[in-house]
Amino acid sequence: MMAATVVSRMRMGTRRLPVLWLPLSLLVVVAAAVATEQQVPLVLWSSDRDLWTPVADTHEGHITSDMQLSTYLDPALELGPRNVLLFLQDKLSIEDFTAYGGVFGNKQDSAFSNLENALDLAPSSLVLPAVDWYAISTLTTYLQEKLGASPLHVDLATLKELKLNASLPALLLIRLPYTASSGLMAPREVLTGNDEVIGQVLSTLKSEDVPYTAALTAVRPSRVARDVPMVAGTLGRQLLQTQVAAPMIHPPVSYNDTAPRILFWAQNFSVAYKDEWKDLTSLTFGVENLNLTGSFWNDSFAILSLTYEPLFGATVTFKFILASRFYPVSARYWFTMERLEIHSNGSVAHFNVSQVTGPSIYSFHCEYVSSLSKKGNLLVTNVPSLWQMTLHDFQIQAFNVTGEQFSYASDCAGFFSPGIWMGLLTTLFMLFIFTYGLHMILSLKTMDRFDDHKGPTITLTQIGSGTGARWAGRGGARAAPAHGSFAGAAPATGPPRPAPPRPVFLWTRKDCRCTRSRAGAGSQAPETLPENKRGKKVISECILSGIMSVNGKKVLHMDRNPYYGGESSSITPLEELYKRFQLLEGPPESMGRGRDWNVDLIPKFLMANGQLVKMLLYTEVTRYLDFKVVEGSFVYKGGKIYKVPSTETEALASNLMGMFEKRRFRKFLVFVANFDENDPKTFEGVDPQTTSMRDVYRKFDLGQDVIDFTGHALALYRTDDYLDQPCLETINRIKLYSESLARYGKSPYLYPLYGLGELPQGFARLSAIYGGTYMLNKPVDDIIMENGKVVGVKSEGEVARCKQLICDPSYIPDRVRKAGQVIRIICILSHPIKNTNDANSCQIIIPQNQVNRKSDIYVCMISYAHNVAAQGKYIAIASTTVETAEPEKEVEPALELLEPIDQKFVAISDLYEPIDDGSESQVFCSCSYDATTHFETTCNDIKDIYKRMAGSAFDFENMKRKQNDVFGEADQ
Repeated sequence: MMAATVVSRMRMGTRRLPVLWLPLSLLVVVAAAVATEQQVPLVLWSSDRDLWTPVADTHEGHITSDMQLSTYLDPALELGPRNVLLFLQDKLSIEDFTAYGGVFGNKQDSAFSNLENALDLAPSSLVLPAVDWYAISTLTTYLQEKLGASPLHVDLATLKELKLNASLPALLLIRLPYTASSGLMAPREVLTGNDEVIGQVLSTLKSEDVPYTAALTAVRPSRVARDVPMVAGTLGRQLLQTQVAAPMIHPPVSYNDTAPRILFWAQNFSVAYKDEWKDLTSLTFGVENLNLTGSFWNDSFAILSLTYEPLFGATVTFKFILASRFYPVSARYWFTMERLEIHSNGSVAHFNVSQVTGPSIYSFHCEYVSSLSKKGNLLVTNVPSLWQMTLHDFQIQAFNVTGEQFSYASDCAGFFSPGIWMGLLTTLFMLFIFTYGLHMILSLKTMDRFDDHKGPTITLTQIGSGTGARWAGRGGARAAPAHGSFAGAAPATGPPRPAPPRPVFLWTRKDCRCTRSRAGAGSQAPETLPENKRGKKVISECILSGIMSVNGKKVLHMDRNPYYGGESSSITPLEELYKRFQLLEGPPESMGRGRDWNVDLIPKFLMANGQLVKMLLYTEVTRYLDFKVVEGSFVYKGGKIYKVPSTETEALASNLMGMFEKRRFRKFLVFVANFDENDPKTFEGVDPQTTSMRDVYRKFDLGQDVIDFTGHALALYRTDDYLDQPCLETINRIKLYSESLARYGKSPYLYPLYGLGELPQGFARLSAIYGGTYMLNKPVDDIIMENGKVVGVKSEGEVARCKQLICDPSYIPDRVRKAGQVIRIICILSHPIKNTNDANSCQIIIPQNQVNRKSDIYVCMISYAHNVAAQGKYIAIASTTVETAEPEKEVEPALELLEPIDQKFVAISDLYEPIDDGSESQVFCSCSYDATTHFETTCNDIKDIYKRMAGSAFDFENMKRKQNDVFGEADQ
């Protein structure tokens, strides 16, 4: 049934007629009948009175033309309510009502329940299954002319704010999307959502007691039926098939004296007097006794006269007057329709039709010749007229007629039609892209040196401004050994090799000196923590050593390991990772070559506009590093993952928020983008120092899911403690995310090629260039203290004197306390993570509220595209703060997203933090890595240590490299 009574009945007066209780066969035949044209359904209803009478010709296969549609709409606009609602979808077909309207007994699953209810309660309704696409395309203009009111685009929120007056006309346009072809939502879900919008709009008008006339239609059909050639005798009877008669083609009107002289034809010939329309098609074509009195013809002048009696209560004559002239410029005869005259009751209406012209040996054809502006306005009158005329598919020939057939037609459409212009512009645009691409290929240059065993690096464009840094590597060079290293110092070159990370950094001012002592002299070396309980963190110390070297300090960097980076290093080859986790059988052959792997022990991403990137740019460590943009950021909601929108299009299509919540969230983001803590005009009633973030969310009426997504995926908080804190920090975090996202568009995160182990090596090289001394494979036996202050470090019988010391918690177990645990599970996959659009890299945040936890779960995934895995392999690391006695169960929601998993490596690490700030002892301890997948918390720790050591706030300007100094390199 017609959408199971979605448009099931039409009331005429107080009597309901089941005119539109259509069988399913109608829907099938409609699709077959409109194979070569596009039609859309139109549903009309009114809340006020009877407006329509039964429509006898809306039978199966009938297509409602624009003229017929106007006869249906005119009484509704003249007699009905002056408030008109036009619900306009992008796509809609009559088949949608059949497929999703509960036709097959599943009435409760109908996607049109609100529409059905509106039709049931409406005093009058009308359903047109197939309306000509052209008629729908001009519907808005037609309604605007009839009502004398411009269309107002509204949504539910703005509708509630409008004050409608029943006596004043109003045209309200509500756009409804249809996105089934995009694959983002199922058609039933979209149609159900649209139906809910219709119900809410009608409910709003009902609550305000506003009468209305409503229409539901679409810009174009969602489904296009195709003709199937029928071969006589090859197909028998078909279920639900109705024989459709071919449309009758009438012969043209022919004026003859001794032979055919004038030919005239139109698919539809309609005229109007005082806005009352009459269809003259059946009275003109195929009529034997058509009155042609007054017609005339010679070689240079012709008149075709058509007389109708009675018409509008009088005798009416239409005269088409044409002339043929010779034009020397073209050396041929051209004809022109001089004018069209309408004679009635002694008066004459003149229309200028000079655009109807062509070579005299041709006929003239035009899709529309009309006095209406919406149909081209080829019939022009100099004075207002009570007459209107429309000729659809018009063709006429008055000279050089041979027989009853038209000659070749000169069409009113110009040679450069919109389609041709579009094709030419597209061709030029593609040619430009090809030329630009060819120019780029010809501009490729081979790099001048390759000292990385894995081949040349990738060069990316510059990011940041005013730094002079180039975001491009000049090879995989490692930090070179500095001058003045003492016995045992190792050169700062070569690829990293796995070993337990235990670095210590120390420096003195200009009076730094190294002394020897006998073995065993001084105090005993402090006990180190067990292997699985050491606070391993190195990149903080590497960055600080580079910064202090640039600032003119003398730096000695000692590392127990034979490589840089410690816990922030990348393990290679893969066999070493298996040994580290005591998997003695080693990797299978399916894992590829071991040297193709660089597995991070603690994975982190860089914010594209974050603090670490600024440090890299200011120090120009970007000379030694190459990065790729992480392809997407995702958030977990209701057991599924959704992409954090990075463009306005993605935001509109995202299922993270409802239709109306997206509007409120957009207002919130505009507020954040415009917020300036130095300009109170941007506060909008919010005090950044006292207003909590919970109050800000409440101000914009954001739901809990949006709050989770904003606080954890944008502001990157690990818990919900921030909700009751001043909002300034959260607003700045969201702005940072937005600014980082604006760098490249896909996501706000970057990741270095060959793994995170490249970062400490880059800063090690920076320190070495500025005189820092690096000693690898150098154990630390003891930290020497005098009067409660550090004075040196003993190693293998040697003592290095210093005034300040930086180390991780493993060197000073008596000066740190345990702050918790972190579980990290490294997973090797042979596939990208599901529902991430096959991304080669991504981050997934599982907010705490989604899995009933106190802290978030993080997943970061990189792959062979970053030179950290064998071809076709992916590395995903799930991490979180341990909250129970069964840590592995806590990350199960993340592991379920990664299935199937080829191999897992589970590590549980203790978190340590210093018990004092080091101002008295001058021993400064960094904090352990947390569970987050970004470096912002690490950078905060670096800036805090710098402030405690230097006595002044961290300033990026102090990190700039000097030009042409003793150890530096000249700016390129």
